[in-house]
Amino acid sequence: MNEKLSNLKITENNKSIGWRVVVGDNLHLGHVSSLLKIIMEVKDVGYAVRILIDDLDYSLKHNENLLNKNREAIKKIIIKIFKSYNIKNVSFFLSSDLRNSENYVNDFYKLISVTTEDEAALCLETSNDVKMGDLLQPVLKTLDFLYLDVDIIVHCNDKVVSLVEKSKQFINLDIKSIKYINNGLICNFKNNKIPDLDKTLSIWLFDKERVVYKKINKFFCEEGNTDTSVLKIFESIIFNFVKLENKHLNITTVDGNIITYNNIEELMSDFKNKLVHPADLKTSCSNYILEIFKKFS
Repeated sequence: MNEKLSNLKITENNKSIGWRVVVGDNLHLGHVSSLLKIIMEVKDVGYAVRILIDDLDYSLKHNENLLNKNREAIKKIIIKIFKSYNIKNVSFFLSSDLRNSENYVNDFYKLISVTTEDEAALCLETSNDVKMGDLLQPVLKTLDFLYLDVDIIVHCNDKVVSLVEKSKQFINLDIKSIKYINNGLICNFKNNKIPDLDKTLSIWLFDKERVVYKKINKFFCEEGNTDTSVLKIFESIIFNFVKLENKHLNITTVDGNIITYNNIEELMSDFKNKLVHPADLKTSCSNYILEIFKKFS
C-alpha cells in the first residue's frame, strides 16, 4: 500500500491501466462493471493494474480501525476477482498517501485556480449552482488520475476526461498520452446513478439471492421499451462476463424456451420487438448476476 509511485516507472512493454474506487466494506454492480472491463482489457496483454482507493472522505467520518478494516476488505475482494482470471500484476494506492506530497499540493492550487464552476458542475453531473467548495472533488479526482501515472483510465464520466486533459498543461508531471475507456453508467432501480451508498437501493456483491431478485424486479422495464437499466446491466456486465467465460448468453422464457444471443444488439432488437418479456429479462438478469457474485465472492 505504501509503495511509492516514483518507483513504478512504466515502459512501453509494461503499460498500465488505472481505476479509482471509494473505500467501503463491499462492491456494488457499478464496481463489478468496471472490474470486468479492466479484466477484458488486460487479460491477454499483461498490462499492470493500478487501483486507487479513495479513503480520505471515509477517514474523516470513521475511526482508524474501521477505515483499515474496510480498506483491506476492498483490497481482498478485488484481488480475488482478478485472480479468478489469473491476473496478478495488481497494485493498490491510497489517496491519503498520494495527496501527501508537496508537488501534489502545489499542483492542486494551480488547478483550483484554473477550474471553472461550469466544469465542476459537469463533472459532478449537477444542474445546481456550484460553489467554490464544489471544485475540490473534481480537481482532486483529476490529480489522482494524473499522479497514478497510467496509460489507460477506466471511468464513467466523459466530463472528467476533459478536465484531466486540460489539467495536463498546468502541472509539474511528465504526462504520457492517456487512453480513456468509458465504462458507462449503471443506475439503481430509482434511476439514480451508482455509486449510491444506500444499500437498500444498489445491488451489492454479498446480497443474498432473494435480495438480488427483489431489487432487479423493482427496475422499470416496460415491454418493448429498451430504455431500461436492466438492458444496461446486460450490456455493461453480463455480456462481458459471458465473453470472459467463453459462453453464450441465454434467456430462458417462462414457457421453458431458451434464446441464445451473441451481443447486446440482438437482445435489444428482440426486446424492442416484444419477443422477450420483461419478466423473463429480469429473471435471466438476476440469475446471471448471482452467477457472477458466486464466482467473485
